[in-house]
Amino acid sequence: MGEAFKRIGGESYTKTTGNVFSDMKEKDDRLARLRQRAAKAPEPDERKEDTTLDNINAVVGAAREQSIPLDELTTIDEFRPDWNVFPPVDDEKMQEIAQSIYNYGLLHRITVWAQQGGRYIILGGHTRMRAYRYILSLVPDDEKDRFTSIPAKVYGAEQLTEDDAHRIFLVSNIDQRQFSTRTTVNAYSAMMKLEKRKVFYGKGVFAKDSVARQANVRPTTLYRYLRLNHLVDGLMKAVEDKKINIRVGVELSFLAPELQEYVLKKCDISKLTEKVAAGMHRKAKTKEDVDDIIDVWRGLDTLVKQKLTVMLNVHGDYDVIPLVVPRDKKDELTEKIKYSVSHMRIDTDIKKTMLDGIDNTTVKVK
Repeated sequence: MGEAFKRIGGESYTKTTGNVFSDMKEKDDRLARLRQRAAKAPEPDERKEDTTLDNINAVVGAAREQSIPLDELTTIDEFRPDWNVFPPVDDEKMQEIAQSIYNYGLLHRITVWAQQGGRYIILGGHTRMRAYRYILSLVPDDEKDRFTSIPAKVYGAEQLTEDDAHRIFLVSNIDQRQFSTRTTVNAYSAMMKLEKRKVFYGKGVFAKDSVARQANVRPTTLYRYLRLNHLVDGLMKAVEDKKINIRVGVELSFLAPELQEYVLKKCDISKLTEKVAAGMHRKAKTKEDVDDIIDVWRGLDTLVKQKLTVMLNVHGDYDVIPLVVPRDKKDELTEKIKYSVSHMRIDTDIKKTMLDGIDNTTVKVK
């Protein structure tokens, strides 16, 4: 197998995964079972990409399958760097993919667009291509033939327009891994710009519906991400950091930029509810309007705590977690929560207060 390839992933990588490479020849039977199992159950994002491309292939036609020599491939950054809204996969993740490819083969073909000069532009699979080149740089000569070409789905030169290729690049990459909210917004926005030039599915189809169909997402999901384009940087970062959820971000996106900045300064946005954000969306036209809504919100929060202080006889800084459950599940869930609280390593008096709170306020019947 060669000593060189054992280095793939580095020392720290082999410590966590076991000495897979050095033992593979003694584990052919296990490898065969793993390959068989992997072939039957590809990763969910791979299945989703196939479905997405099916939506586009219904218009442009299916791609053919063939192996492409690595030295005939051109990356998007070499062809049209302005298309690329996606950050590259880091080296550690690429090395994990390389190990998987070396062990089990390539489970998912890359997607390319053939060019008249004999080159192939990669539309989906840049990391897999990197993994092949990484493997090729490490394996001994008697194994290099396995990795000099890569299986691909190939669209013909005349089969796609440049806009079609751009669409396929975007949808082939958007679901391959978890991106930041900002990257997802940028990808959907780029697709909308393509639709404004010419709707992919022709007359009678709204641009947003066309993009949703291509990207294999609900129109409402697409709409929410596109609305986030109107957030100021601070609120977009709050969505990315999960301080506020997307629905809250959508409601705040309707505020003028100066009011969004004001909301950031005036309140703890991590506690901002969708209902309060929706109130700002509907009613806030000035900073004074924002102040009024925040004052009402804080007043209600204070009133609830005052009532609970009397009910539970607790004081100090605390939060209430309301939970709505089906009536027939109330007792079961209450007991599970009590059990978890009773085993927490916290002050006995605080624990008693929490247990009392579960009975009196936390679980409400639906």
